[in-house]
Amino acid sequence: MRKFIFILFLFICTTLAAQKPLTAEQKLIKQTFFNFLNFYQKNEAKFNSFHLYKGTGKENNPPFKIQWK
Repeated sequence: MRKFIFILFLFICTTLAAQKPLTAEQKLIKQTFFNFLNFYQKNEAKFNSFHLYKGTGKENNPPFKIQWK
C-alpha cells in the first residue's frame, strides 16, 4: 500500500510540474542550449581533430603535457 501511495504521489507531482509554462528566460536558456548542441554535433569531427595535449608517459599515457602550438 505504501508503494502505491508513493507512486501516486510522484505521478501527481510530475503532472503538476509539467503543466507550468516556461518563462521567457527559461525559453532563451533552452534555445541557447539546443543551438549549441546542434552546432557541436555538426562540428564534432573538427573539435576532435585538435590535439591539445600529449602524454609524456609510456604510449602517450599520463602525465600529460599541453601542446601550446
